[in-house]
Amino acid sequence: MPDSLPVSSEVSSFSGFMELFLADYSRISRPTFQSCFFRCRKIAEFRGLAVPSRDFVRRELGLLPDQSRVAE
Repeated sequence: MPDSLPVSSEVSSFSGFMELFLADYSRISRPTFQSCFFRCRKIAEFRGLAVPSRDFVRRELGLLPDQSRVAE
């Protein structure tokens, strides 16, 4: 049995963006989804990373446990 679950190519192609997004979105200041998405999109484009749609990121966040956001 493999140690990790298989990852679709769509998810793995956006892993760089998702790392940026999650780091920004989980800040203590609790920025909005939209502000994080636009900020990370600019950074990702500058770095040459693939940028997913907002709907894709929202779906991915729906799969994350509640602890992905910093508690107050």
